[in-house]
Amino acid sequence: MTGAEEIVDALEGVSGGPHRGFRAAHARGVFCRGTFTATPEARELSRAEHLQGEPVSAAVRFSNGSGDPGAPDTDRRDGRGMATKFQLRHGGETDIVAITIPVFFVRTARDFLDFLHARKPDPETGEMDMEKVGAFIAAHPETQAALQLILPTFVPPASYATCAYNSLHAFGFTNAAGETRFGRYRWEPEAEEQVLSDEEIAASPPNYLAQELADRLSTSPVGFILRVTLAEDSRAGTVAADRARRRGRERRRDRGLRPHPGDRRDRMLRRRDPRDPPARVLGVGRAPRRSGHRGSHALALRTVQASDSNPPEFTRDLIDAGTVAIRVEGEVDLSSVDALSAEVERAIDGESPQLVLDLGRCDFVDSSVLALLVDLRKRLNSAARARFAVVADGQPLQVIKTTQLDREIPVFSTASDAVAAVSG
Repeated sequence: MTGAEEIVDALEGVSGGPHRGFRAAHARGVFCRGTFTATPEARELSRAEHLQGEPVSAAVRFSNGSGDPGAPDTDRRDGRGMATKFQLRHGGETDIVAITIPVFFVRTARDFLDFLHARKPDPETGEMDMEKVGAFIAAHPETQAALQLILPTFVPPASYATCAYNSLHAFGFTNAAGETRFGRYRWEPEAEEQVLSDEEIAASPPNYLAQELADRLSTSPVGFILRVTLAEDSRAGTVAADRARRRGRERRRDRGLRPHPGDRRDRMLRRRDPRDPPARVLGVGRAPRRSGHRGSHALALRTVQASDSNPPEFTRDLIDAGTVAIRVEGEVDLSSVDALSAEVERAIDGESPQLVLDLGRCDFVDSSVLALLVDLRKRLNSAARARFAVVADGQPLQVIKTTQLDREIPVFSTASDAVAAVSG
């Protein structure tokens, strides 16, 4: 059995720790105080004390996911956290822990430990070994699927107050009649969800999030709406365990969604995208001020199905006797990466092949494409000569930068620059 101490040690290894006096994950953050008020519908769902409609005091900690307290807020590999402690009557407490990634990427503690070992930076370079990470992803299809949803959320946010935060587990909600429903929490900001542009990221100081939140709270409260998405049927008590396997088939419905009387932003009670699952509003939380203590984008996403994706098209151009460029248009995911791989193999079938993979017109790639890029780098590039380069823009470029593959593989904005690099 995988122990908690093993996982903590591995987390510290990923962040270059241990960092004395800091958490192994979410090392740096900022504390706030606020009040949470549940909606009348929440009482129908749960008999929990903080969901009965009376205002409840709460302490909130916003944080960065890294275990390195010196990691900058602009890190493109980092998620954010929102931990809320409700202070109940008679000294009781209860918590909600939520983060910006929409799903977790492994199924077991052992898989998580193995991923952390693969993710541990090389002691000489300080960078992750993409071959090890790629091998782990290739061996875990559930991780490949999860990363399609996770990677786009790693863009640094404009503020902790412009993120949505998700619970990563389904919980049982039991009402006064003893009826239990399973569901997942989600905190949605009253402010518009907003991330930084590349130019804003480059111009932002390393600790901008804490200062931005302090400035924001000095002028007005920060508010969040707590929602829960309910499973259709939990009578057998198996929904939580089977949720990942049943996600594509399970039907979810809206229950009594209506504005909270104290909510000034009724627009937040509309779903942002008709493809999003409906959710029930549990309450509104506001953080009117920041406490004196300091601790150290989210998007409307969906899994792309074969029926609604944009199938990829490949065009192969022979630049000269040894250089081939493959231009990709459309979307490439787990269902179509084999076709791209076959096209690549035909292109590099020679003694000294030079390859440019042009993703400049590609709308979407998932982690299966990243695994292909890692394999091509290993086969074609060396310390002395790069015979493989990538052209990327938009979502593919964002994913490549997030995983820092641009440090391993030459990436260009134009095909002519990429061809010159591999042909020179």
